[in-house]
Amino acid sequence: MRLPSLVGGLLCILSALARPAPAATTLAQTDFGNAEGSNITPFATAYSPDFQTPPSPGQYTVGHSAAGRGPGDWGGVDHTTGTGSFMLADGANNSGLAVVSYTTNAAAGWVYTWHGWVQNLVANGANPPVLSFRVNGVQVGTFSFTGAQVWREFTFRYTNQADGVKTFALHDNNTDTSANDFGLDDLSLSAEPGPATASFLAATVADGRPLLSVTNTVPARTAWVQRCASPAGTNWVTLAPLTDAYTNWTDTALAAGWTNVFYRLEQ
Repeated sequence: MRLPSLVGGLLCILSALARPAPAATTLAQTDFGNAEGSNITPFATAYSPDFQTPPSPGQYTVGHSAAGRGPGDWGGVDHTTGTGSFMLADGANNSGLAVVSYTTNAAAGWVYTWHGWVQNLVANGANPPVLSFRVNGVQVGTFSFTGAQVWREFTFRYTNQADGVKTFALHDNNTDTSANDFGLDDLSLSAEPGPATASFLAATVADGRPLLSVTNTVPARTAWVQRCASPAGTNWVTLAPLTDAYTNWTDTALAAGWTNVFYRLEQ
């Protein structure tokens, strides 16, 4: 969208140009390595590591295979290579217990993504878990699936609205402890700045120079002001980066003699 504005005898045309989003940053990930035991670092869990054979609801372990670790109908191996380890859990009767969680400082406007794989360990696929993605205890998504001893991929995305400490967690909404046995593997939590929404608000005049008012609702995504003599020109000049949420910026370098000037935001 272009916004024309007559500024001190100059016809200013304001527009925007999309720039590819920056790559996501991985905050935490694990494939559970090749070990046996209870280590799920860097994630935390409210499930008990006091795993028995067969286990009780709310218990978990890390191992290579489900066979021989639970009831006779348990099965399944690691997702990553087929020979490594994964997390095995007996679903709790309390959906408030986090199966896995990660706490971090979260930035406003950033998108946080949980990704991983889950499988029902029970041979006949009975009573599978219902994964619940929660942020500071509030559910923002669920994942249901069918099938027995087959890995299923899941992804949850959450756009954070305010700066602050957030706990991102996976819960099991199924509190029926008959079956409800599952494996998790190749878990990751990543973050990336949300879609850029920088735009021009207005153009006025300050000391004979265009004064551009710009809003950028995702300050983590830098916007660049560019100037050109023609909207179809190839000689766009990058003038300044704008990283603040709201910016008034003056083109002090504009030479005399311009009659039409085009500005755009690259974001």
